[in-house]
Amino acid sequence: MRKTLASTAIAAIIALVLACFARADDQPGPSDEAVSLARQLSDAVRREDAAAVEDLLDTDALFNRLSAGVKASAGFQAGFRRTFPAHVHEITGAIVKAGSDYHLLRVRQVNGEWYILFRVLQKGGGMNYHDWIAAKDQQGNLKLQDVYVAISGELISQSMHRVYVQGALAANPGLLDRLSGKDKELAANLKSMAGIAQDWKKAQYQQVLNDYKAFPASLQEDKNYMVLRLLAAEKLLKQSPQEYSAAMADYKRLFPADPSVDLDCMDALFETKEFADARQSIDRLETFTGGDPYLLVLRGNTYKLEGGNDNLLLAKQSYQKALEEEPGLAKAYWALVSLSLETQHYDETAALLTQIRQKLHIKINDLTKLPTYAGFVKSDAYKKWIANQTADTPAQ
Repeated sequence: MRKTLASTAIAAIIALVLACFARADDQPGPSDEAVSLARQLSDAVRREDAAAVEDLLDTDALFNRLSAGVKASAGFQAGFRRTFPAHVHEITGAIVKAGSDYHLLRVRQVNGEWYILFRVLQKGGGMNYHDWIAAKDQQGNLKLQDVYVAISGELISQSMHRVYVQGALAANPGLLDRLSGKDKELAANLKSMAGIAQDWKKAQYQQVLNDYKAFPASLQEDKNYMVLRLLAAEKLLKQSPQEYSAAMADYKRLFPADPSVDLDCMDALFETKEFADARQSIDRLETFTGGDPYLLVLRGNTYKLEGGNDNLLLAKQSYQKALEEEPGLAKAYWALVSLSLETQHYDETAALLTQIRQKLHIKINDLTKLPTYAGFVKSDAYKKWIANQTADTPAQ
């Protein structure tokens, strides 16, 4: 379902990527300015235009967020500001690469700021949510100030704050005595934290777990390193299922309402056929998003994989509801095609393929070369359908 999801999460954590979702009741009527900003962002990401995304950012506000609480020297601050555009470019580059299907879900106002929530579906498989925070800049223009990537559960300013602290300490080791709380603990464990990041990059998953267990108790409860532990344990699920179960239990205990819990655990729940638990995760994600039709596709998948006539009917209903809520959702169409093939309802297969071609403007390949369609190709429904197709139809 999301084969690149784990690697995307870690890239986000290690390479400074993303985060902030604030819960509050929706307030009526997103402004025209907020909707326009959302559309500009969506268009820029779909074009993979990182520069256009940067133009929508209030980088001064982002810098103020990431540097808050750290009394770094004036020289370090000036130097960091000079390199800041490169950091921003790295972040926006990661965002546009992640957003092959970047779908606006809602725009809402919370405590005077606008929150703009996008669903991110990747070509290689993978689901995420980006929740952007927008507010007025010093010139009175609505600009993006921060973003939350649900799978890593952190503000971009929080991710960059750690980088800022590290740099400030390197420039002035005496700063350590003036730090407090998490910043002080971060500074005291920089070497260990760098080690666990390197072990993840090298795919040394058992060593990641060993690194994590060597952390002080307070760092073991830091979300970033719990995510690393959980994803490393997921990589070793077949060898050590108990390690994964323990990691997931600790994560859920400490962050019960965090969407990263459900996004990070979803693959494992499908793999271990814990479909009821997967549906509970989907329930929580629906609460987080305020409703996302793609989650209905995932819910339908749990029923389909669970099997049985009643569940197959529930799967079909979920896919159909997804299309009612988002008529252009290609994933829902293809899920219905897959279900029709499995149940050998080939007239439905033909009708769905026609709708995909006409409504989504997706051309269909030579189905005779695809084993999944073997039964359909032998059917009368296929003969009728192919007779209506043009000769130049490429592929899905």
